[in-house]
Amino acid sequence: MRISRTRQGYSLPEYIAYAGICGAIRPYARADRFAVALVLSKWEEKSTYLRAAAAYLNPRADFRISDRVYVGDAKEETYDTILDDFANKRTIVLFKDEEDVPKDIALAFDAVVRVDAPSARQVRGVVKVGLRPRHHPRRGRSPRP
Repeated sequence: MRISRTRQGYSLPEYIAYAGICGAIRPYARADRFAVALVLSKWEEKSTYLRAAAAYLNPRADFRISDRVYVGDAKEETYDTILDDFANKRTIVLFKDEEDVPKDIALAFDAVVRVDAPSARQVRGVVKVGLRPRHHPRRGRSPRP
């Protein structure tokens, strides 16, 4: 994971959402610029995915919602902002369904990708990485050089 597992205010559901986003947009992980529409199978958890997407775009930030992560809604001003942002940033837009991606901006996205609900394997992996104890030298012994 690119984000710290000790980050305050970041919960297990957000780590799971983050893992789902990482998997969905893996082809763009090293790209300087991209615009991706993510279709969430768990739309009721969009705020969790919004924070995870913000963390993906800026892992050192304090996980506030960035101006590069949007929820696709029917507001024309939101789409105008998204289109303006395509020119120079990495952008993620969350949608409830593929049909909700407006046809006039769908072509501007590098990809429209479905983020499926987390699998049991994915949850186990996130829990294993996120909750494993840190390695500490044993008490009474000096750490090895």
